[in-house]
Amino acid sequence: EWLGDQYRQDVVKHQICREPGLLDGLSKLLIEGSPPAQQAAAAAVWCLAIERGNKRKVGLQPGIVSGLSTIIRCADSSVDAKRYASNAIRNLGTDPVALSYISGEERSIVDHLMKDCDLTTWQLSMVSKSTLYF
Repeated sequence: EWLGDQYRQDVVKHQICREPGLLDGLSKLLIEGSPPAQQAAAAAVWCLAIERGNKRKVGLQPGIVSGLSTIIRCADSSVDAKRYASNAIRNLGTDPVALSYISGEERSIVDHLMKDCDLTTWQLSMVSKSTLYF
């Protein structure tokens, strides 16, 4: 499905993101899960948040951003878990509405990841210039 600006939306990821209970479950795993479960949940959020049509829904889900930022800050989180969480937050931060709901320490993390860490050409291609916010 085309979004009108030459970018194709992954319809499957878009539909998966709207499955009842999915985002609640991911949020719970990010906050309360074992380290391997947190890593898997962060990877899933990263994958879902690549799609522009999902960014806002995922970013506004209670517990998602705070769970991801906790993984990033936690000394016990694996390098992969931190990488997945960082990429997920960067993807979510490219949506101005989702970004406007992030505050406090989580916003500091998003701002750092968006401004101080290079976005790759591939990541930039996943958002339109009109929605890229930084």
